[in-house]
Amino acid sequence: MYVWPNQLPINDRQDETWQAIEQIEKGLSRMSQPMLLLRFRPGAVLGPARIRWLLDQIPNLDISDCGRGLHYVQEDNPKAIAEAIGQWLQPTVQTDTGQPPASAAHRIYQSDDYADSLTWYYGESGYGNALVAESPHGLIHFDFCDHKDDAVTRLKQRFPDACLNEQPTPALLSALENPGTSHAPLHLCGSPFQRQVWHALLDIPAGSTRHYGDIARQIGSQARAVGQAVGKNRLAILVPCHRVTRADGSAGGFYWGKELKQQLLGQERTTAGHTP
Repeated sequence: MYVWPNQLPINDRQDETWQAIEQIEKGLSRMSQPMLLLRFRPGAVLGPARIRWLLDQIPNLDISDCGRGLHYVQEDNPKAIAEAIGQWLQPTVQTDTGQPPASAAHRIYQSDDYADSLTWYYGESGYGNALVAESPHGLIHFDFCDHKDDAVTRLKQRFPDACLNEQPTPALLSALENPGTSHAPLHLCGSPFQRQVWHALLDIPAGSTRHYGDIARQIGSQARAVGQAVGKNRLAILVPCHRVTRADGSAGGFYWGKELKQQLLGQERTTAGHTP
């Protein structure tokens, strides 16, 4: 068993935390795998660098949330710990202004890939025809496409092993009707680095933009790699990749076309009272 050192802050409710730890320690002899106890202060922030350090120190870990301030981590999956910590922190992270980031409005589930059931619907979104799909965890796909058959083909290409079911569920209809204001749960499906970039996109306020270099500095990466991850986003508007522009101020690329990107940015600036 490992008990984490003082690099992570202790839960403010120390008595409650230590009582829980003592109960776990009593049962360690019956456990088949070693266990790590992480103790967090509510609202503590672990940045990408801390998470990477954690993975380097203790590889092959699996984490599950066992209540506010206490986490069990068992050896099994090398990627799950970073994902779980990110999800656990999502509701509590604060921006520099002291306000919750835009991403805090969403409940977020993450995975490398997906091969289970998907419900989808194709219809008018206000910005053009689009296909939107959801997994049991949240909205996973929002794709502008002029033709339904082409949209379904692209969905199948992205999720070749998923079981597809066409049905206009309330969540899908709401996403089509109000994509720019939706706070529905999201299922981010992509590589860990792609999801890290997409989380950064979620924190860009409507009416504002960021350069690729801004995102790269924020997450400690390169602008080219960030651009590639932005280009892989398939949750149009919901994960606002249209808010990332080039350093020279030009709109830059957009999977669904530069004209739509400029339309989205113009409408958001008008709504927010910003000038280009």
